[in-house]
Amino acid sequence: MTVPLIRQYNSALAVAGVPVNATDAITAETTLQLSTDNVIEDFVNAPDTANAGDLVSTQLFINQLQAGPEFFSVSSSPLTAGRQPVGPIPISAQGGKQISYRSTSQATVTALPYTYTFQIRYRNFF
Repeated sequence: MTVPLIRQYNSALAVAGVPVNATDAITAETTLQLSTDNVIEDFVNAPDTANAGDLVSTQLFINQLQAGPEFFSVSSSPLTAGRQPVGPIPISAQGGKQISYRSTSQATVTALPYTYTFQIRYRNFF
């Protein structure tokens, strides 16, 4: 039986256009080691950005390599019917996988420095 797990991440953005590693809110680590296969089911702002037009993009990295998916704060609001669920994104643990996220503020962010917070729902425990 799988039990979903939700993790919260924080990105301390200081300069527009400069990627920042997100840290896990509980462990304060920037990488997560997978011990079993897992699936990213959802990505959501927690809370929404300070201003509705603030755009922050977050990229998924596996073993420090960009994995392809990029999530945008403007389409990740938990308060809108237009939110775009991102999953399922399967990740195999074969050979050992480390997951990390990097956030980048775009020029539209009105006040820097800014801490962007988001949550990821994984299908099961690690």
